Amino acid sequence: MKLLVFGSNSPLGKSFTQLLESESVDFFAINDDEAIIYDSDRLVTLINDAQPSQLLNLSLNPGLFQSEATISKERIGQLTQACTTLLKAAKKQKIPLIHHSSAAVFDGTNPKPYLETEPCSPKNPLGKLAFNLEKKVAKYAKHIILRTEGIFNNATEFFDNCIDECKQHQGKLNQLDQRCSPTSIADVARVLFAINNQLACAASPWGIHQYCALQATHRHTFVEGFLTGAAEFDKALAAVINDLEISTQETSKAQLGNSVLDCQKIMASFGIKQRSRGDAMNELLTERYA
Repeated sequence: MKLLVFGSNSPLGKSFTQLLESESVDFFAINDDEAIIYDSDRLVTLINDAQPSQLLNLSLNPGLFQSEATISKERIGQLTQACTTLLKAAKKQKIPLIHHSSAAVFDGTNPKPYLETEPCSPKNPLGKLAFNLEKKVAKYAKHIILRTEGIFNNATEFFDNCIDECKQHQGKLNQLDQRCSPTSIADVARVLFAINNQLACAASPWGIHQYCALQATHRHTFVEGFLTGAAEFDKALAAVINDLEISTQETSKAQLGNSVLDCQKIMASFGIKQRSRGDAMNELLTERYA
C-alpha cells in the first residue's frame, strides 16, 4: 500500500501522516498551501511520479465550530480545481479516492443524527463548498467520502478563545445552543487509516460514510467540561471557574443547530466503532499544560 496525501499540511493531514510514519506506511505528501501546486500539470506530474495505490484529499479543513466562517473565492477555486485534478488522476490510474468532507453539508434542522442518505441543504460557506466537492467525487465509482463533525486538537483556537473569554468576563460566556459531537483529529486519522487498510485488502464499500465521537452533547456542555478540566492546571482560570455561567443563544440561518452524524454505516462497512472524546480531551489538556 502506498498513499498519496493531498492537504498534508492541514491539521488532519499532519496527524494522519504522523500516524502513517509511526506505522511505517509508504506515502507521498503534498501540501496545499503553495500556489504552484494548483497548476494542474504540476499536480498531475507529482501524482504520476508517486504511483500511489490510493489517493486522499484532506484539504477541506473543517475545523471546530467554523462552518459559517468566510472562505475566499480564491480558496474555493483552488480546492475545486485540485479535487478535479485528483479525480482525473484516480480515474486514470484506477485507484480509490478517499475524500474528507463535513457535517456542514446538512442544514442542521434535523433533531436526530443525520444519516448519509438524508438530503443535503448547506447554508454556510463550508457546507456549500463541501457539498460541491462531494458531488464531483461521487461521480467516480471508486470513491469514499468521509464526513466528520467539527474536529479539534490542542492547536485549535476555539479553546484559547474560550479560556480568554472566561478570564476576561469573570466566568461569563455565551455560546450557541448547538447539538454537536466534536471529534478529535487523531481519531479521524485512525478512521482514515482503517479505511485505507481495508481498501488495500480489496474491500469495496464505496460511497459516503460518516464518523463523529460517541456521546452527542451541546456546545455549552462541551465548553463547560473543557474549562473545568483546564482550571485544574490554570490558576487564573481556577480563580473564576466557580462563577462559570454559560448562557446560550439560538443559531442563525448560517449555523447548524444540530451537527451530529449517524455512524452505523461505517460500523457495518468497515467495523469502525465510535470512540468517546473523553480520552482525547484528557490528552489535549495534558499536552496544553505539560
